[in-house]
Amino acid sequence: GTQKVAWAPSEMKPIAEPTPKFSSRLQTAGDTRYTGDMPEPKDCLYAAYVHIPRAKAIVKEADCEAAMKMQGVFGVLTAEDVRGENISIGLLPANGQAKLF
Repeated sequence: GTQKVAWAPSEMKPIAEPTPKFSSRLQTAGDTRYTGDMPEPKDCLYAAYVHIPRAKAIVKEADCEAAMKMQGVFGVLTAEDVRGENISIGLLPANGQAKLF
């Protein structure tokens, strides 16, 4: 036998329809330029996000003295350094807001 499943009503297209990724042709042709393929700018700095080991913990203060003494460390960025609303604009949850720190 056969079974027909209506995954999404036709008026909701393109939901549940195959949609090509915008960059797929460039990626498959090898023409996509990734940041790892680009030369580093002069005096380039790197950042590392430090995760805390406890979920939903509230960090009241951070002692960054030891980190600042490490070779090559330029500075430490904390929530106090972020101006305006403390939200991330990268991958957002459904409500559109995610805490940066």
